[in-house]
Amino acid sequence: MNNNIKCELNDDPLIPEGEYKAKCIKSEVKPSPWGFKARLHLEIISGEYNNINLTRHYNLKTSKKPNPDGEVIWENGTKSAYIREWRRLFGKANDGDYPHSKFDDKCFLIQVTDVTQDSKKQDIGKVNYYSKAERIIKEIDCEINSEVDWI
Repeated sequence: MNNNIKCELNDDPLIPEGEYKAKCIKSEVKPSPWGFKARLHLEIISGEYNNINLTRHYNLKTSKKPNPDGEVIWENGTKSAYIREWRRLFGKANDGDYPHSKFDDKCFLIQVTDVTQDSKKQDIGKVNYYSKAERIIKEIDCEINSEVDWI
């Protein structure tokens, strides 16, 4: 038996906390050990941290029963972070559908925070600190202002 334990190569970046302009390059629903999550893959589009990728995660709930076509039905309540953020950004959906694809190829002002503690509020050690997209503040124009260095 091999005694080596491998670590997935998913190094999360660590950048200063604050607000950043970012573009949603992809959205998806993925399983995790704690249930399904909607993930928005965001790429910072300006400033010193241009091209850094962060992820915004949302917990999802399923109906536990597939629809007649065998598809899983996502049933998040009005108090879920996903529904609240979706409605704040895009308005209330009259048909009750809140597709994650609505975020795709749109640009946003995001709030970035650093993760320094685990779920039990214990320090995870500086080598393990990382940044996450904590909140999407608002939708912005995707026009990227190139910052020219005139040195």
